[in-house]
Amino acid sequence: MDDHSIQIQLLDEGNLLAQACGLAGHSIKLAYPPACLWSPDDPFLYDLRITFQHEQQILDTVGSYCGFREISLTPDEQGIERIYLNNKPIFQYGSLDQGYWPDGLYTAPTDETLRYDIEFCKSLGMNMILASVLRVLI
Repeated sequence: MDDHSIQIQLLDEGNLLAQACGLAGHSIKLAYPPACLWSPDDPFLYDLRITFQHEQQILDTVGSYCGFREISLTPDEQGIERIYLNNKPIFQYGSLDQGYWPDGLYTAPTDETLRYDIEFCKSLGMNMILASVLRVLI
C-alpha cells in the first residue's frame, strides 16, 4: 500500500485549520494550532475529514468529529493529587445509567432520548454518566 496515501484535515465550521498527508499504513502526525479545549460546560468539537487516495485519485472520504482536552493529576495545596481537566480541578459527580429500552434493550430508541437523559443529569449538577460500560463526561 506504499502507493496509497491518506490526507487528514481538521476544520472549524468549514475553515481548514490544519492538514497532514502520509502513506497508508504508517503513522501520520497532524500539527494543529492551539485548540479550543473540550469541557462538559463547553463541549466544543472540530470537524475531521480523512481522504484515501491512490495516485491522486480519491478512493474514499469519511467525515467525523473530534475534541481536544487535557486530563492530568496535579497535587493540591495539601499535596493530595486531584483530577484536572484543561488545567482546572474537576470533581467527578455522576450516576450509573443502565437504562432499559423495550425495543432495543440497552440501545436508546433515538438521539433525542439520549439527549434528554444527559440534559436531565446536567440539571442535577452532574458532569459524568456511567452508561453501562461507557463513561461519558457531560
